Order: sequence, then structure tokens, then C-alpha cells
Amino acid sequence: MPLDQRYVVAAFNAEEDRLAFVSATLEWVQSARKAAVFQSQMDANYFIKKNSLAESTAAQTPELSGFDHVRPVYVRVEIKITSPEYDPDNPDRGISFSGMG
Repeated sequence: MPLDQRYVVAAFNAEEDRLAFVSATLEWVQSARKAAVFQSQMDANYFIKKNSLAESTAAQTPELSGFDHVRPVYVRVEIKITSPEYDPDNPDRGISFSGMG
């Protein structure tokens, strides 16, 4: 999957403050780098529905203080070869997320 325009799933409070991202293993993480990345908003919405993440009673949501809703977030994913973390043998270490909305 080439990196470019993607979606991650994020939890928000009622004021639309982002609380956390969800990983592929359904754990809430603070970094978008650790989040599950989807090719389309439709794929992200399916992941939310399949795992009942939109429901505040879902097993994963009680650990989030102030949780109100979950939605896909558009991101631009780039490999930054100038990043100090960049490793040509492991390009995921140089990933940068920007344009989260």
C-alpha cells in the first residue's frame, strides 16, 4: 500500500478534542504512528462498525476518560528520509503524519 492520503480512527470528546487513536489490535494509543491506517474512509468506517467502536459501551472505550464518539480522521502519510529516525531497511521508522483533520 503506497503511503499518501489515508485515514486513522480516533476517539473524541464532546468538545471535539482528540483523545486517542485506535491500533490494529484495538488498543487506544496516543501516537498516530501506532494507529491502524486505512486506505479509505469507507474502510475506516467499516472497522469502526465491525468492532463496535462507536458505542460507548464497547470494551475498549471505558479506559478513555471523556470519550464521546469515534470517527475516521484524514491524514497525509509521508516517508521523511531526512528524519533522524529514518532507516532505509525499515522505512516505517521515518513516517510522518500531517494534515490531521
